[in-house]
Amino acid sequence: RKHDMSTKPVKRLLIITDPENESYVDSFKEAETSADEFTIEVIEAPWSALSLVSYSDSGLVVSHVKKDQTNRMFKPDFLLVRTISYGLPSQDHRNLVYGFQHANIPCINSLESIVATFERAPVYGALKEIRNRLGREKFPLIDQYYYPNHSEMMITPQYPLVVKVGHVHAGYGKLMMNNHQDFLDFASVMALHGDYCTAEPFIKGAFDLRIQKIGNHYRSFKRTSASTWKTNTGGSILEDVPVTETHKLWADECSKLFGGMDILAVDAIHCEDTDKEYILEVNDTSIGLSPTHQLEDIVVVRNLVVQRMKEIFSNDYVAKVNESETISSPYRKLETELINIENSKMEVEQSLKKATRRVAYLEESNKELRRENYNFMRRGFGFGIFSGLGLSAVFTAAFLAFKWRHKFIGL
Repeated sequence: RKHDMSTKPVKRLLIITDPENESYVDSFKEAETSADEFTIEVIEAPWSALSLVSYSDSGLVVSHVKKDQTNRMFKPDFLLVRTISYGLPSQDHRNLVYGFQHANIPCINSLESIVATFERAPVYGALKEIRNRLGREKFPLIDQYYYPNHSEMMITPQYPLVVKVGHVHAGYGKLMMNNHQDFLDFASVMALHGDYCTAEPFIKGAFDLRIQKIGNHYRSFKRTSASTWKTNTGGSILEDVPVTETHKLWADECSKLFGGMDILAVDAIHCEDTDKEYILEVNDTSIGLSPTHQLEDIVVVRNLVVQRMKEIFSNDYVAKVNESETISSPYRKLETELINIENSKMEVEQSLKKATRRVAYLEESNKELRRENYNFMRRGFGFGIFSGLGLSAVFTAAFLAFKWRHKFIGL
């Protein structure tokens, strides 16, 4: 969308997402997104529709093939990445990410963090640094073993254990093993491939936790599997739970990793046997949004993008106090309570909107019902008149016939 482009320069925002499942164009149209010194033009596309080239002197040029097969070339000023950059073989877009990095394009999340989270090992190493600094009680990261190839797969955690192959998430390449023979059999399969793998103790979970952080907005979810030990696959039940001080601490610490992560989710598991929680991993900018709060969270992401763009492109923008400065314990508790109140407020507003739409629908349905009743009564009234006249004629004819019959008998 463009605002008063004749007087202000345009800053192009490229949003890399799947527009079929999560579109931001309407959200940017609904709000005034222009700054005092520039306006924002939104371009939305999936990775598969993009190509690029970066020159040290003239900068980056992106080519976007649209649905109608027309090709548009442009220079983006800012990126928002909201889809997987490196997953399954069909989802390997690392070379495009490196191109944006080569051109030094500002991005949410930072391109440094996107590249760092391509692989499982660097992410675990960064989480381990937080655990070493805060201690296991405050940051209970799960233990994990790393094997660069099959020949090193000998010593394992206690069985049963979970093995994860390579970098892919979402349940792919993830297996549970109950004994050492299973592990050795799996090692023979790994010998056929060049991937690394990790092993973790299997924790029988009562439920999973996901702590979501977008800018300064937090949510916490409980996820219970309806069919499998992989709660992020198959059928699962997702419900909102209050954000705790502990969970907020986890998200805040992870948001400082790799040059800054504005959008992230910390996944944890609640052990059924010990009633303890264990951090499993942190997910980056491509996290999925809860269907219940998707529209609300898209607005939160939009506001975050506009804020970051103003910080970069507005000369008169006054930076806010660093969000990572230490907050005393009473204020931290108050801040957590305010987060939950804000989430409740957003839920109430969303419920009111739904209720308003429902009332409007019922009122319209009531009007239609009244119109149908009126027409029915008109038809019934007409039918009654004609029926009455018909019955009157029948009775009159019967009466006359009766009289004539007696008259003829008398004769």
